[in-house]
Amino acid sequence: MVGRLENKVAAVTGAGSGMGRSIALRFAREGARVAVMDVNLGAAATTVEKIHADGGEATAIAVNIAAADTVEAARAAVIAAYGRVDVLVNNAGIHDGFPTLAETTEELWDRVISVDLKGVFLMTQRFAADLRARGGSIVNVSSGAGFRAGGGGIAYTAAKHGIVGVTRATAAELR
Repeated sequence: MVGRLENKVAAVTGAGSGMGRSIALRFAREGARVAVMDVNLGAAATTVEKIHADGGEATAIAVNIAAADTVEAARAAVIAAYGRVDVLVNNAGIHDGFPTLAETTEELWDRVISVDLKGVFLMTQRFAADLRARGGSIVNVSSGAGFRAGGGGIAYTAAKHGIVGVTRATAAELR
């Protein structure tokens, strides 16, 4: 497992399934030690098992990215496990199911914005000092809906546009 990320520590949110799992597996194949972060600890553990089976190093960490206390606990767990973090991948997110404006409830809006946008903000804010100290990287995953409407309902589209803005603002501040 020697590659471009040898001796690096990567924290990947939403890594219990889907794209997040694929990112975590790829990072491990490239030599990174991976903090597999997910709201579903069992799913994160399954990703860790796959990484271990391939000869990589990983640990499962439960995190609700929409809750500051669990984000801070997850950051502390990464530092406790590996002593540092070099890459943060903000991948976790949920979809709203394409409701119309009239069909979008306040509860749905709040949930999608909280997970998809607030989660990126909290993770970035809590990990920024560690990453900056090491010259690390932040990768924020958005979607086509971050640049144009049509990839989801109003909440999802607003959140993904917001991720693009958070990314640009963070890059300008931390460069």
